Amino acid sequence: MTVKSVLFYRNFTSFQGGHLKVFDYINHVNSIDGYQPLLYVSPGSHEHELWSTSPFLVRQYRPDEADILFLAGNDWQNLSVYPGIEYEKPIINLIQGFRHFLTDNILYQYLSRKAIRICVSNELTAELINCNICHDPIFTIPNGIDHSILPSPSFCDPAKVLIIGLKQPKLADELSDRLRLCNISVECTSSLLPRSVLLHKMNRADIVVTLPFPVEGFYLPALEAMAMGKALVCPDCIGNRSFCKHEINCLMPAFQLDSIEAAVLRLLSAPDLTRKLKERAFSDSQAYNIERERTQFSQILLSCDV
Repeated sequence: MTVKSVLFYRNFTSFQGGHLKVFDYINHVNSIDGYQPLLYVSPGSHEHELWSTSPFLVRQYRPDEADILFLAGNDWQNLSVYPGIEYEKPIINLIQGFRHFLTDNILYQYLSRKAIRICVSNELTAELINCNICHDPIFTIPNGIDHSILPSPSFCDPAKVLIIGLKQPKLADELSDRLRLCNISVECTSSLLPRSVLLHKMNRADIVVTLPFPVEGFYLPALEAMAMGKALVCPDCIGNRSFCKHEINCLMPAFQLDSIEAAVLRLLSAPDLTRKLKERAFSDSQAYNIERERTQFSQILLSCDV
């Protein structure tokens, strides 16, 4: 059987959720018979467990020798020395953020390049279609998570609140201070942590407050909190609208300190509401699994005419 290669490129300056999802797709390719992932990591990239010991590493980036190219983020710029390569072989372009649609962003010009595009949320797909600049196939594969790696449920202090404030450190600190004044047990993390450590902290909490950027293509920490059965407080960031449902499986207060604080206090004073949200959050999160993501992607990959 002929094995087709799928070439990935990563410039790893720091850990980001976008990197994690690209590595999920590398694993997807590896799981599909007849396909072999190849990973090129740019010189100077930071060492990280995601890629440092990967068996798929290659020493040179040679898209002309690969059968299929997988691009995400700024990866298009590495094809400048291969003009017209998208007419010679299939390109799969993963769209993970709204910055692709800003006309003054270099990523916008790549939307007119020939490629199969996969958006990680319905909201991104709608915006891509609205741009009317992309005339090639567009697919939506909502991000999935590997539920098997999540920590087992733990018994925690009902008043334990975790604030995930890496992207909003000032807001996170202010919220933490206010809650402590109310004698509420709070843990606030505003620095980059290994994913396993962050998941462990989330698991010990009863209420998880996630503070994304105001605009996100998808927001994995909120979904992970739901999958661990936590009472979630997460303001709207557009890319979380498909799975975050206000007063159904979480609370989505306005992106303001007073509103977020009020949401936490409401959960602490309304155990029936908190229990209802936690149960529905866990149930809804099960649809966002890595197996579903892999199945959908395999159908797209197998349809590539090489």
